[in-house]
Parts: sequence; structure tokens; C-alpha cells
Amino acid sequence: MHPSGRSPSVLFILLFLLGAATAAAQGTELVVSNVQVAQRPFTALFDITYDLQTVGDMAVTVSLLLSTDGGATFPLSCTTVTGAVGDEVLPGLSRHIEWNAAADQPGLVGTNVRLRVLADDQLGNPTPPPGFAYIAPGVFLMGSPVGEPGRATNETRHEVTLTRGFFISQTEVTEQRWYQVMGGTPSSLQIPKNYVSWDLAVLYCNTLSIQEGLTPAYTIGTGVNNVTWNQSADGYRLPTEAEWEYACRATATMAFHNDTNCLSSDTEANYKGSELQLTGCAIGIFRNARTVVGSFPANDWGLRDMHGNMLEWVWDAYRTDYQNLDPVDPVHDAGTGSYRVFRGGRWNIDARYCRSAYRYFYFPGDSTANYGFRPVRWAP
Repeated sequence: MHPSGRSPSVLFILLFLLGAATAAAQGTELVVSNVQVAQRPFTALFDITYDLQTVGDMAVTVSLLLSTDGGATFPLSCTTVTGAVGDEVLPGLSRHIEWNAAADQPGLVGTNVRLRVLADDQLGNPTPPPGFAYIAPGVFLMGSPVGEPGRATNETRHEVTLTRGFFISQTEVTEQRWYQVMGGTPSSLQIPKNYVSWDLAVLYCNTLSIQEGLTPAYTIGTGVNNVTWNQSADGYRLPTEAEWEYACRATATMAFHNDTNCLSSDTEANYKGSELQLTGCAIGIFRNARTVVGSFPANDWGLRDMHGNMLEWVWDAYRTDYQNLDPVDPVHDAGTGSYRVFRGGRWNIDARYCRSAYRYFYFPGDSTANYGFRPVRWAP
């Protein structure tokens, strides 16, 4: 489309979104923000400005990426660019890129596109311990939307920001791993360890931390549920409720990490699939037993059995109105005697109790055949 009286060689591209992305290895220390774009009148030149913060004020590589599918992918690099782009870009305010759209993408006259500014510090993600996955910081919607099949009233949806990356076990702690860490009769069983109370899970985390030369995350007092968490410690610990759901969802927003409201007990998870299925979902297998960890496909972040198999303890004390906690790194610790939350569902319960948002609680000193856990620790 060209304005009256102007040369038809003038290129007009509607930029309806200009996104900012980072490849940060250390939380939010590498940040692209305040991204703005302006087209110079009657030209195909675009001015893109952005603010850049980097780790230790180091120089980074900056790219300008182009999407023609509404932002689903950004497969194209803008190469006819000058200014604060390419290698060795230093941090600062109002960093400027000039993009010659006509020379770079002459076939996009009148096309709606999206641009993204990408900063890469070349540090990469930190390497997780064996059997663990790295989960980067991020923002997600915790809880379930009204109308989700199987939804409970204690799942009010709300936005949560996690500012620190962490490592999380890719599977629930197995019988074999439990006895390797805690002692006792050795086992080779790869099914998840059960009959684990919240207090025993905390003790396991401290024991593993000491064995690996890390600072234990917990100070354990006498009695039941008498534990203090030192959040600056680098040792193993239980995930917070928000960390667990964030890791389970792996960007999915629907009931399960496959991003649908149905979960196959035949091929996707170990739960009681033989009855009481969610609306529109098929009846499936009921194995009536724990299964070997990793028997089903991982979520997009490499985690197994986040739905079904075993209930998993998390750190938080239970409260119905968890949406009223701090939206940044929320955690609820009501102290000695409080009930603690578990997540994820189990092998002998139906699908509604295996959803990403499902949450329930129990007394931390108790253990049953359904209670297990998976540890986490901060990423450096």
C-alpha cells in the first residue's frame, strides 16, 4: 500500500509487535527492555531502540530476528543492519539499530511481521547434576482457569514470576537412589520410593547435600515439621509449590503438560484410567501399581512422571488463597505443625487429581504408599 503521490518503490511494513528476548544464564541479569521501533517517513528504513543490561557489563551478541507467522517462529535474521547489533555490543540505554527493510526483505511489501531483539551472552545454561534438568527463570500462570475440567476452588489462577533458575530431578526419587543416599538394604528397584513423609524428604535433601559437599538447605529441629529453610544455601531441597507447577507445565496452559485437558493412562501417565475420566477423554488402563520412573514421555523440559505415579511433597505449607502470596518467588511457610502441600497425583487416583494445577495437603509427619518426592537445588 502506497500513499498518493509517492513513489511505488517505498516499502511499508506494519510492525505490530516488537519483542525482546534474552539468552541469559544467570537469571534476569541479561535483560533486553524498552524496545521501540519507528519507520522513517516515506522510506524503508526502521529505527529500533532498546535498553541492554548484561552480566558484569560484558559485551554480548545482539541479533534482530524476523517472523512472518505472527510470532510463532523467528526464522529470519535481519542482515542489512547497522548500529548496536552483532558481536561485542556493550550495555546501555537507547541502544540503536538501523534496519533497511527494502534491501533485506524486498518480498515483504505490505506484509505484517514481528521483530525480536535477541541478546546472547554466550554463557549458555548451567550444567545440571546427573539426572537433573535446568529450569530457567520465567513468568507463568499458576492455577487453573474457570471451566477447566476437574477444577477445584483452591486453584485461583494468577501470574507468578520466578527470578532464579534451579535444577530439578528428572524423575521421582527411586527405591535404589533412596537407599544409596540414606543407607539400609540396597535396592536396584527403579520404581519411586514411597512411604516418605515430608520430614523424611527434608532429611534426604540434607543428607544428599552433605554427601556432595553442598551447604544443607535446612536446619532441622526436634519433633515433626520443625524445619527452617536457608534460601541462600546451595544444597538440595524440596521445590516450592510455584516451582513445581512451573516445571510441570513447561509452558503449557491447559490441564496437563501435553497442553490438552486429556491425559492417556495408556501412553502418557500412570494413574487410574479405568473410570471417572474428564469430559471428552477416553477410558484407559489402571495398573494398580507404581511404574518404573521414566516409563512415559517427558514434558518439554525433560521431566518424567509429573502427572501420576506418586504424589510429590513440596516445601510450602498449605493455604487456600495462595494467589494472595507475593507474586514474585512466592513461598508459604506457616511453621511447625502446619500441613504441607503435595502435587502431581498418583497411580491409584483418577485424572482430575493429576492435573498441573491440582493441589492438596497432609500432615508432614505422616507417610503412605502414595507419598514420594523429587529434589531441587538452585542453579549457580
